Amino acid sequence: MSGRYTCAAKNSLMDAYRNSSNSQNIKIKYKPVITSTKNQTTITAPDLLDLTFSVDGSPSSNVTIFHETKTLTFLPHVTGQLSFNVSIESCLDQGEYRVEAVNDVGFGSFNFMPNIKCSPIVVRHSNVAHKEFRVGDLLHLTVTFMANPTAEVQWSFVPWNQNTSLEVQTQQIQTHKESIKLVLILSDTNKFGKYILELKNELGKINKEFNIQGKFRFKYCKETY
Repeated sequence: MSGRYTCAAKNSLMDAYRNSSNSQNIKIKYKPVITSTKNQTTITAPDLLDLTFSVDGSPSSNVTIFHETKTLTFLPHVTGQLSFNVSIESCLDQGEYRVEAVNDVGFGSFNFMPNIKCSPIVVRHSNVAHKEFRVGDLLHLTVTFMANPTAEVQWSFVPWNQNTSLEVQTQQIQTHKESIKLVLILSDTNKFGKYILELKNELGKINKEFNIQGKFRFKYCKETY
């Protein structure tokens, strides 16, 4: 512990210690230690995540807060308790939050992974916006999404020039994030139209539409009298 230290001594002729008239200021340096009462927090987006922690180190520490590999903030010369609010907007804010403290002596860190509940969002999807298909082509649509709780998944299909929505059978594949694929053969012109993916959980739902166009042309006849 840093502070002012004084030497005291005695010999066989003395009953008590005698303090020296000299004293010395001693400053002890030690690497930062981060403590926090946070262990497991469930938060529903959108909301604020409160990161409260204490930094004990000498000298004071430079603190950096990360979400995964992204730097959220840098705080210089930190000692004692600190709070930082993180805006939780969607499932993209899931993952590990890390507090790192560095001073002249060493390094300390604290990791925290909240349970973030969120409505479904689409992260990536196949791009068929400007693609034309032929009869007999293989249609392969992939959508990567995030949701907590897990989303219910449903594909539907609306053929061109019709208002009838048809359910489509699919195969769902689980990866690091959730992913679903739709694979089918465009066997005839009745397979061309709008394919709609619906993702839904208790917090909300989202639709993603894919317009599948062909290189064929429809011919229409108009009767005149």
